[in-house]
Amino acid sequence: MAVNSRGVPDPRGRLAGLFALCGVTALVLAGTVAPGGAAEAQSSAPTVRRISFFGLAEGDSTYYRGENVRIRIRFNQQVLVDVSGGSPYVDLVVGDETRRARFVRSATNRLDFAYTVQAGDADDDGVSLGVNALVLNGATVKSAADSATDADPAHGRFDGGRAHRVDGSSARSPSVTVVTFQNSPADSTLFRGDTINVLVEFDGRVAVDTTNGRPQVALTIGTATRQAVLSAIGEDELQFSYVVQAADADMNGVGIAANALVLGGGAIRGTDAAARPADITHSAVDGGAERKVEPQAQSSAPAVRTMVFWGLEAGDSTYYRGDKIRVRVRFTQNIVVDTAGGAPYLDLTVGATTRRARFMQSATDRLDFVYTVQATDADTDGVSVAANALTLNGAMVKSAADSTTDANPAHGQFNGGLARKVDGSRARLAAPAVKTMVFWGLETGDSTYYRGDKIRVRVRFTEQVVVDTAGGSPYLDLTVGTTTRRARFMQSATDRLDFVYTVQATDADTNGVSVAANALAFNGATVKSAVDSTDADPAHGQFNGGLARKVDGSRARLAAPAVKTMVFWGLETGDSTYYRGDRLRVRVRFTEQVVVDTAGGSPYLDLTVGATTRRARFMQSATDRLDFVYTVQATDVDTDGVSVAANTLTLNGATVKSAVDSTDANPAHSQYNGGLARKVDGSKVRTPAVTSVAFQNSPDSGHTYGYGQAIVARVVFDNRVLVNATGGTPSLALTVGTQVRHAAITTTSGMRRWLEFSYTVQASDRAPGGASIAANALALNGGTLKAAADSTTDAQLTHAAVTVDSTRKVDGSLGRPSPHVDRVSFLGPAPADSVYARDDTIKVQVGFNAKVAVDTTNGKPQVALTIGTATRQAVLSTAGEENLQFSYVVQATDTDSDGVSVAANALVLGGATIRGTDAAARAADIAHSSVDGGPTRKVDGSKVRSARPTITSVAFMGLPPDSSTYH
Repeated sequence: MAVNSRGVPDPRGRLAGLFALCGVTALVLAGTVAPGGAAEAQSSAPTVRRISFFGLAEGDSTYYRGENVRIRIRFNQQVLVDVSGGSPYVDLVVGDETRRARFVRSATNRLDFAYTVQAGDADDDGVSLGVNALVLNGATVKSAADSATDADPAHGRFDGGRAHRVDGSSARSPSVTVVTFQNSPADSTLFRGDTINVLVEFDGRVAVDTTNGRPQVALTIGTATRQAVLSAIGEDELQFSYVVQAADADMNGVGIAANALVLGGGAIRGTDAAARPADITHSAVDGGAERKVEPQAQSSAPAVRTMVFWGLEAGDSTYYRGDKIRVRVRFTQNIVVDTAGGAPYLDLTVGATTRRARFMQSATDRLDFVYTVQATDADTDGVSVAANALTLNGAMVKSAADSTTDANPAHGQFNGGLARKVDGSRARLAAPAVKTMVFWGLETGDSTYYRGDKIRVRVRFTEQVVVDTAGGSPYLDLTVGTTTRRARFMQSATDRLDFVYTVQATDADTNGVSVAANALAFNGATVKSAVDSTDADPAHGQFNGGLARKVDGSRARLAAPAVKTMVFWGLETGDSTYYRGDRLRVRVRFTEQVVVDTAGGSPYLDLTVGATTRRARFMQSATDRLDFVYTVQATDVDTDGVSVAANTLTLNGATVKSAVDSTDANPAHSQYNGGLARKVDGSKVRTPAVTSVAFQNSPDSGHTYGYGQAIVARVVFDNRVLVNATGGTPSLALTVGTQVRHAAITTTSGMRRWLEFSYTVQASDRAPGGASIAANALALNGGTLKAAADSTTDAQLTHAAVTVDSTRKVDGSLGRPSPHVDRVSFLGPAPADSVYARDDTIKVQVGFNAKVAVDTTNGKPQVALTIGTATRQAVLSTAGEENLQFSYVVQATDTDSDGVSVAANALVLGGATIRGTDAAARAADIAHSSVDGGPTRKVDGSKVRSARPTITSVAFMGLPPDSSTYH
């Protein structure tokens, strides 16, 4: 048997022997073994625990040009990051190239980085990180528990795999991801004069052109359709607003039908060089009973509903000197503000100081306030708003529906928390620096600038800048072949400067136009930080446009756009025949980009279907193409294949012009035959069949779905189906570990080409190998899926299995909700005589369902005891992992003949905090039921125990070393 340094048998020796028998080669219970054999404390330095990619666009496995590859590096404990000496970065391996991912933010135990995919980036095997790719670069990363201990940035190799491929050759068309009502009335009812706000979110940045009209979202209010018109534009979201009118009424709640977003003559496009039109299709949204509509005006006074801080710079959690702290105060209904008698203000609590946020503006149901951070401002816990800190100050704030009713400015306390810290001791960045350059605006489908074309270059800085051209105008020198050409300054906006150069007849560059290092000159202009007026640094590295940006000034772009190709597309895979209800789509491409104006009429294309001419209506235009569609009717038949006769494209009053120089396009074209691959038989209806089943969303973090996250799967059919869930709701069975979980359909009516199913992860769910879907897991449950063409043909539901994928593991223990009290009891046996006497201690134990940590810096938790008619406080005496013990010493005046008790919710924090011990550190739910001590726990403080100690028990205090025999 092993002995320790004092010659006493060491139980760890027996344990080591036991582990050896079990095949465990080494296990140290506490600390690590030093070379001399003595145990030393385990190192407290934070180390890298996990690396993960996150944020890839839903339903795809590829990053496209302009999209961000996001990397999250988690440490094994909370860390503090200081970037005053430099900013960390991560080197990514993208194909054969190394790309630098910039630091974005830090939070709790993680650091987030991002890299924006460029045109030349390509990686078909998936982006990866080499060993020790994390570089601190002068930044410090330290333990939050011990700020003197540096984190260890070392880590192993990490591969994103084929789920994180890169293709910078093209950009993604932005598409609608979420349509949702943005505001909820406090009493579940919208009245006349209230504003209904709808938020439409896209999966990428979009730009809106309202020259020819404004996009709208059709609202269904009762049996009427009302148009919510575009009211606000964000980077990747649009807001639409509609004011309730006197005739509006809907007791079931306002709704939004599928595909209710229409352009209204406007345009929504991506912001990259391709500027693709956004995909604006979306699912239906039901406002439900919490958004009923009443035709009368709201009668009660507007009251403060919410407060929210907004506008903090992305990727940070701190306001620095010169930053704007913005607060939005929302009321329960629309308001009208009159500042003739004075302007409202809002007092902020910044550290121990009160700062006054001035009134900015009002709109619909809100007031906006702003305060600029000063050098002396500091708040490590986060800026907050004390109760009733909103002061009208002579202003009048009244109901918009009833201008005689004054708003009530009273409100409760509101805390920004750790995501809204304040540090006025420093400005955000010492100097704005050039972050990226990008060529943009070249015609899609081409790689050459011709004579008269515009070469446009956008220069982005690391922060927002302000440009003053009073002393001169900036310029950017381009290298075109062996010649230097000067691109003139066009405009500035937010963090960017735009330059342009017009290609001349002598310009030629077969390798692609480029920008030499430090070719940006301010030329007497000033470019300064928008935050603190620090001069920007114009220095930058070389930037190459490459073969996608060649120059040939020897010829102009084509004089007039002409029809280049026609193609039938969209026929169901594996078939060569269009059936009744199928959509016959034709794409007409021109020799260059075109702009279509349908104000005078809409183009159409005549198709030859058998011996009959059918008119395909205009669907849309984008870049160099026009799309047309025709729906096959019952009488249509063509055994040789549908065709297009020569010159059957008719503009019909529309104008189609060159996007370059507004030259009218030539609609003339040759005959085009679909052939035997495009036959038509309208006598039949296609039986919809499943073509694919796939998971649609990735886990929020890493490769694991956590508690509360939705697992979304999509079932795609080869033709549109009509969904009817009146008799039951279709579902899709997911295999989660050894359990089957049923994902419910998200759309219960209407015609769809694909259906989505969603299941929310529960705490007990575990699938360490990954979630999967068995073959034929789609079930109707009394609902129906029919062919949309005739509503009588049942869809085929058979489909292949979706195998286990380790990037879609499930662990319901991750991200579980706050710990909560699951038991309260009196601790220990009742007194021998059933009575607590004076100086006896009454102990209460509070048990939680998970480990908790108690912070008693500002006070101690207490449990209120009911003793007779009096309330006595039992104070925290011992804190365990899941159990807290509270103690109270009986006083002379205490008496309770029925027995001491604990009322419901008698546990109070007393200034302390009780939080979970996981990374989220959520505040515990301390609500609990009452506990009755009963007649065995009566209290009589007039009674005194005997002063003479008495023996209560005799017992052996330990076991022999081998649990049976003393030697």
